[in-house]
Amino acid sequence: MKKTMFIAVMAIMALLTVFTGCNNAANPVYEPEQQDELAFVLKLPGKTNQRAAYYDQSDAEWYDIQIRQNDNFCIGASGHPGETVRLEVPQEGWYTIYVYAYNYNGTLIAEGSQEAYISASDGELIITITINPRRKQIGFYIEIIWAPAPDDEPYIEDYSCPLKTGKEINSILKDITPCEYIENTDGTDIVCFYTAENFMPSGQPVDTNYYLDLNNNVPVWYDEDNKTIYYYLPESKKLALNPDSSYMFEGFNRLQSIDVSQFITESVEIMDYMFANCETLTYLDTGRFFTQNVRSMNSMFMNCKSITKLPVDGFDTEKVLDMSYMFAGCESLPHIDISNFEMYQNPKIYGMFNNCSNLEFIYARPGTDWCKYIQEIDIEIFFGCIRLPNYTDEKTSVRYAHIGNYNDCIGYFTER
Repeated sequence: MKKTMFIAVMAIMALLTVFTGCNNAANPVYEPEQQDELAFVLKLPGKTNQRAAYYDQSDAEWYDIQIRQNDNFCIGASGHPGETVRLEVPQEGWYTIYVYAYNYNGTLIAEGSQEAYISASDGELIITITINPRRKQIGFYIEIIWAPAPDDEPYIEDYSCPLKTGKEINSILKDITPCEYIENTDGTDIVCFYTAENFMPSGQPVDTNYYLDLNNNVPVWYDEDNKTIYYYLPESKKLALNPDSSYMFEGFNRLQSIDVSQFITESVEIMDYMFANCETLTYLDTGRFFTQNVRSMNSMFMNCKSITKLPVDGFDTEKVLDMSYMFAGCESLPHIDISNFEMYQNPKIYGMFNNCSNLEFIYARPGTDWCKYIQEIDIEIFFGCIRLPNYTDEKTSVRYAHIGNYNDCIGYFTER
């Protein structure tokens, strides 16, 4: 009887070991203290499954994945549980695969890494992130495909990834930038004015303790003489922004120019307050932004008081759920083109154009009428837009978000 019970106990322990991904693999891996919830399990050709990291599954929001080969190659992707992402590698060889997990507010909560040799004979290399089957089975799948570039076309990688969240970057930039404290004329408040006037890439790196990315490959520093925040990227690489890029430059009230030519925004989902309160910013080339996956743009340009040109006609807002106060306080903006904005998701648009006091034209495509999609048509979105045609303080709701005369009221939109 005792022997039978011993065999049963040993069998149960073996099953639990299989389910949780535990084993005695030769290569040790990093394991945070928190365990028994969710494991990164890397299924590599010819190797035993290896546990790379744990975190509480209730905190999971998205993953960043990076594949790196020395300093010559880096490619990244982001996704949510249950999704599949395909990544291509250009040649055979050893690669290091990094997996980063973020919670709902963009905080890094776990990470894991593993090396793998990828060759043409492998076909596909599947990495599976699985939750303990005793709780809930959810996977995130990365298909790594061996796909060399043609002989006559050298491979050029333009990603530097993964970046920290927008909030973390904002904290770093404010930490390295001097602040001048100025007392209001009435003596009630002391306001911090960050002295940086420009943000741009540099051709040469410098020694610094501050980095924009998680792997300390993108140094950032402040040049007092030029009043410029510089960052360094190797030639041909770009900044693949984090899915949560909210607050990235918020509060830089003396910033006049931001060079976004190195930004890649394909993975960005949250742009809340991204440039809010950049009061002296005069122009921003947002025409470079790819916004197909963005879900929120709440207060994205709020109080950009000096901006005179803002190209957002290429923005894809089909998935956006919140555009509240997006342009509020852009008091120097004379016109804006929203002809590509979609309202199918019935997004929040509270105060969207409020206090754009110099706004004369809001260009939209023929037939635009937001009342067809916005349920709360009485919410205020045009208050203080005193230069719009036929403006009055009583006509500030979504009822006037259309072109021409509709239901005996003239809209504030102009046909493009």
